[in-house]
Amino acid sequence: MAIRLFGVTLLILCVGCADPVDENVSKAPFPLNFDPSIFDETSATIDNEWWPLPPGKQQTWEGTAIEGDELVRRKVIFTVTDMTKEIAGVTCLIGWDTDYANDELTESELLYIAQAKDGTVWHLGESVEHYFFAEDIDARGHYDGTRVWLVGYLKDCKAGIYMPADPTKLGEPAYSQGFAPHPWDWDDWAVTYKTGQNISGPTGSYSDVVTIREYEPAAIDNVSQIKSYARGVGCIKIAQLGEEGGDQETIDLTKNVMLSEEEMMKIRDIVREHEAKANMYSLLPPAQILKR
Repeated sequence: MAIRLFGVTLLILCVGCADPVDENVSKAPFPLNFDPSIFDETSATIDNEWWPLPPGKQQTWEGTAIEGDELVRRKVIFTVTDMTKEIAGVTCLIGWDTDYANDELTESELLYIAQAKDGTVWHLGESVEHYFFAEDIDARGHYDGTRVWLVGYLKDCKAGIYMPADPTKLGEPAYSQGFAPHPWDWDDWAVTYKTGQNISGPTGSYSDVVTIREYEPAAIDNVSQIKSYARGVGCIKIAQLGEEGGDQETIDLTKNVMLSEEEMMKIRDIVREHEAKANMYSLLPPAQILKR
């Protein structure tokens, strides 16, 4: 799983792996759990108090994980861009997430999210670049292609919920965070695990924290990831629930800043380059700068 916070480029959405939905996507049948009418023209404004995402916000989490027998330093950087993309008739805000292991880039992901009128934050797809160390060419950060799935543009993909409007209710049913069929095999679920916690970390002490458990129903190791959220801040800690299996990852929020206009201009170029490498222009118009 990610903070997920993920060769050959697999888009034009991996032709031959799954059939695209009708080309007239605005009239295509949508997954049963998704209705574009629950969004309005403010869908790219993410102001849910448990996961507020103003453009320019950048958060960094750092910690460790175990891969095999090796202790690995982990770092995840999530940047809220000021760019949007229309997916399945909904204007989505684009988040940019980068994952590092021992200071080496392993994934670079564009996340497409939108907030419904009731405050629920939905996940409508992602575009993930993979990187690895290639021993045969002695190259670190070797680009290994992009995998993309988008609701409404790939058969059987389903939108999911990343943050409920009110995640503080214990005992509520688990909810899907999205679904993409094989070969993507993306099927994460979540449920509120604890509420009213006090948690301290590198960026301060937080009260009334909500912890959400994330898991894959088909996983056989029964290991979950738990993410703790502070009101007005977002995710402050990520850890593993379950002693056996998994990567024993524990990372804490270490930086929470707002980027400058100059820095945001560079982020726009990164988003455009990412989309171009994924051939997304062949299906959809390119990302646009957020209208404010």
